[in-house]
Amino acid sequence: MKRVALSKIGPLRCAWCGCDDIRALEVNHKNGGGTKEYREIGPTLYRRIINGTRGVADLEILCSPDNRLEWLLRRFPDLKGRLTVTWAGAADPTREAP
Repeated sequence: MKRVALSKIGPLRCAWCGCDDIRALEVNHKNGGGTKEYREIGPTLYRRIINGTRGVADLEILCSPDNRLEWLLRRFPDLKGRLTVTWAGAADPTREAP
């Protein structure tokens, strides 16, 4: 179900770093509000995306570390440029968030 839902949002890779390991990929609400949506509708996001009752224009695919980083940067804008995600074995192991 996860793979099908994510494929309706976009390519199966992190929009920030390109990670394509499905185990690490998550849905990110670009403008925040994911927790509020979860509280209102419960754990049905993937099902709603798949059946077309939930639009995807405000969603993107991020890996788990980048999803946390995106949340931190939205909550604490002064951290921009001060945090990086490092992937072992990556061609460019450190990078700043977009």
